[in-house]
Amino acid sequence: MHLLPQPVALLPCDILIVDDDPTLRSALTDFLKRCGYTVQSAKDGRAAIKMLGQHRVQLVITDLFMPEVDGFELILHLRKAAPTLKILAMSGDGLSDLDPFLTGVRQLGVLHTLTKPFSLAELADVVRKTIGEAH
Repeated sequence: MHLLPQPVALLPCDILIVDDDPTLRSALTDFLKRCGYTVQSAKDGRAAIKMLGQHRVQLVITDLFMPEVDGFELILHLRKAAPTLKILAMSGDGLSDLDPFLTGVRQLGVLHTLTKPFSLAELADVVRKTIGEAH
């Protein structure tokens, strides 16, 4: 039997998860809430921008490839609107040439990246590292 990790949030943090896959978005939201974080979610960059106008967060976890406003556009918007906001980018789902995209977003100020599929333990570790880093 595979047990899900049960990490505890070391630092309080409000997180926004942005992904067009409702199953993944829900799973990540539920897991990070169980870790002790306050979590909101949005289905794409457009919804995220609207939500960020109403809620303050310390970390955005965004997919790169989404309809409407994608993760790249969202990251560019966030860098202008909130230059110190911490961002973690994720992508994958069978796309074999992702490395240049995930590497490239680091030049836009993304602190960490995750290649899908990733484990919940890996997510928890990267979230803890990201919120613990100064930007």
